[in-house]
Amino acid sequence: MKFKLYVIVIILFLFYQATQAQESSRPLLNGNIETDAKLDEINNNASANHSLQPMPNTLQAGCIYNENNLPKTNCNDLWFWIPKWRAGEFLRKFQTNFTPNGPVTFKSEVTHFYGFQTDAKNQIWNFVSYPYKETVNIPGLSDIKLVIFFEPNQISNDYYSIHCITNDILVDNQTRQITKSYQTEEYQAFKRLNKNIVQAQCRSQNFDSQGQPISSFQKYIFTEERIQNYSPSSFWNGINLRLSFNNYLISHNLKDLIPVK
Repeated sequence: MKFKLYVIVIILFLFYQATQAQESSRPLLNGNIETDAKLDEINNNASANHSLQPMPNTLQAGCIYNENNLPKTNCNDLWFWIPKWRAGEFLRKFQTNFTPNGPVTFKSEVTHFYGFQTDAKNQIWNFVSYPYKETVNIPGLSDIKLVIFFEPNQISNDYYSIHCITNDILVDNQTRQITKSYQTEEYQAFKRLNKNIVQAQCRSQNFDSQGQPISSFQKYIFTEERIQNYSPSSFWNGINLRLSFNNYLISHNLKDLIPVK
């Protein structure tokens, strides 16, 4: 009898722990998170008071969206080390923008992959080939982001940050007409909140489709949940990643990091 009671107590305790862990993660995934001063500090090197190149005429508002009108993609290959907590497939569900009227949280669902190769010291490396396209699904529209510039900003075991410029194209899901086109310069800084959830704190500035600034830097935050663990990838968009990675290490005098076959 005592043994059965002991087993029941253990089961109830494990159930309570699992429930608490699930409950504690829900606010993180719904955008209810506090800002971090260190992430703000990382993003403070964002430059302002400049312009960008105009977007192509075929991607201006009023045009019918056509994939063939996008600039040629995957022209610039970039490899860089990332901390292990940033590796895997991550899902973002919500985003919170800080506006003059207070924070506004809305649905903004997208998945990202981070980490493609492991070096001889068991370090994980990310691969970016830009320009590249990603799509954020919002009610009634597709927010098509063409990343035309990308660079890692600061990377350590605790933080990961990037700087990028995107052409943003809002497309009506029914008519396929471009309802709005503009450009965005972003600085995104990430930190780990727990084993599978990371927080992003970002600064962005919008430019019109002709490349002229239309806003000052604005702040927004979101969280991403790791939904699949990292595993090395052999190919991506027709690119032999193992060969590309080895060539990068050789060209940067890092032959000692070439993974053993």
